[in-house]
Order: sequence, then structure tokens, then C-alpha cells
Amino acid sequence: MAEGKYIKDFDSWHLEKKSIDSKNDDLIPYYYEREIWFCKVGCNIGYEQDGKDTEFVRPVVIIRKHGKNLFTGIPLTTKIKSLNFYFGVGEIDGESAMAVLIQVRAYSSKRLVNKIGMMDEKVFEAMKKATAEYIFKSA
Repeated sequence: MAEGKYIKDFDSWHLEKKSIDSKNDDLIPYYYEREIWFCKVGCNIGYEQDGKDTEFVRPVVIIRKHGKNLFTGIPLTTKIKSLNFYFGVGEIDGESAMAVLIQVRAYSSKRLVNKIGMMDEKVFEAMKKATAEYIFKSA
């Protein structure tokens, strides 16, 4: 192993994923657009955003609710970068945060752990606009 190299724990994530999938639908929390939740995003491939700690969680902002069981979300990070697919969202849970627009995806609501905040409405609308512009801009 190279010094300082991050080793992904796919085996533990696989066990956690089984637990998430077996979660009773009656235990799925109520959630709404603009809310920020710790979400079990998992141990992923390559440069995809990973969750942290033993539950593989990361803050995710809910940008679109598709019923009780599915939503579209954008993961947040505290790494401040000046890339066109990073969008500053202000302070979340006491730290400066950025939305990783390129990592927008659908999530099962079974992945939600706990709500940690609500994004400011103006910031939320600007982030949604920036996401659409980034994803759908002409090549």
C-alpha cells in the first residue's frame, strides 16, 4: 500500500447496503425539497463522492422529491474548490460547504439518516440553475 493511500472498504459498504435495502418502508422519514440530510451514499467507484465513517454518510441537499421513496439530490463537501461544477452553498452544520453539481443523482429515501438543515431559498434556486446550466450547457 502506498503511504497515505485511501483504501475503500467495499465489504463493509456491502453489508450496510443490505441493511439499508431491508429497511421497513414505514420507517422512511418525511422529507422536503431544500432540506439537507445526512445520507448513506456509500463506498463508490473512482472519483464518485463517498460517504464517511462506518455508516458511509455525507450531507446531501434534496433538490427534487419524487414521492415518498425517491428523490434527486446533490452531495455536499467541505472541500472548497474553484471548479465550474462546485457551487458554494454557505455554511452547513457549522462548516463552509459546496455542492458537487456533477454528482447529482437519484437516491432512495431509505438512505436518509437525519436532517441537518434547510438551504436558503435564494441559494437553492441559484444552485438548481447552476446545475442545469452545467449539465445541459452546449458542448
